[in-house]
Amino acid sequence: MKKLAACIIALIMLGNGITAMTNKKYTVFLPIVMNDHTAPHVSDKKGVATVSVNNMHLISTGSTWFYVWSDMPNDSLHALSVDYVPMSYYGNYDVSKLSVDYEGYVLFLNEPNNPAPYGSAVSPIVSAQRYAQFVSIYPHAKMIVGNCSAWSLSWYLDFLFELKDKYPHISLPSHYGIHGYIESYVTVQQLDTWWTNIHYNLEHFSEKEITVWITEFAVTTGDPQTLTELLSMIESKEWIERYAYFTNVNMIGEPWFPEGWNVGLFENDVLTPLGNVYKNHP
Repeated sequence: MKKLAACIIALIMLGNGITAMTNKKYTVFLPIVMNDHTAPHVSDKKGVATVSVNNMHLISTGSTWFYVWSDMPNDSLHALSVDYVPMSYYGNYDVSKLSVDYEGYVLFLNEPNNPAPYGSAVSPIVSAQRYAQFVSIYPHAKMIVGNCSAWSLSWYLDFLFELKDKYPHISLPSHYGIHGYIESYVTVQQLDTWWTNIHYNLEHFSEKEITVWITEFAVTTGDPQTLTELLSMIESKEWIERYAYFTNVNMIGEPWFPEGWNVGLFENDVLTPLGNVYKNHP
């Protein structure tokens, strides 16, 4: 710290034309030092579920992928420098927005176990029907199925029973999305137990290896230490392929944003304490 201060003083002296072992004058341009100018830890797993697409927010946190909530999957946001994964909120599609030869990932459904405005409220029976239709239209797409709440094992199993019974010609999914939030009554250990239980049962029923994306998660209390513990737990699971934090900014006043939540990674384009943890976590 002393060396840094001495260097700054020396630069200021030179900038003011004060000689330093020479008779020449120098003009020095000092950079503005921001709040946290260190490079983020970039991870192929790390992403953001974003309510407002902001490329700076994504890059600043070291995220390599993102998604937005969308009724129909749309490939138009792939122009950004961070990988975009389209969503089919209700399991619908539009070939004019997503080409039938699409080979990337698609988030299929969003919290079908929950009613609006918190989820898509699509039953396992209807979801299986729409899944069979979707994969028939997009045979090369890699589907991230469900994206349900952490306690929704029964929805996943009912969906698989229906798919296996009514559509035996359709291969069972290999990727599933799960959500989960730390709240005053939900601990990191509880989320660990719920997520692990879902993964185990899906593999057991499917009789094959499956991977999980944590497509929504956050620490709703705003506690940075808890987020550090949660990220460490997530990174320790080999079967968790990707994860997306909810969300880049707080959306206070929106009907779907729970009252009292403090989850934003940014406030006025400045990293919050949670944002700094997400940016720097190895």
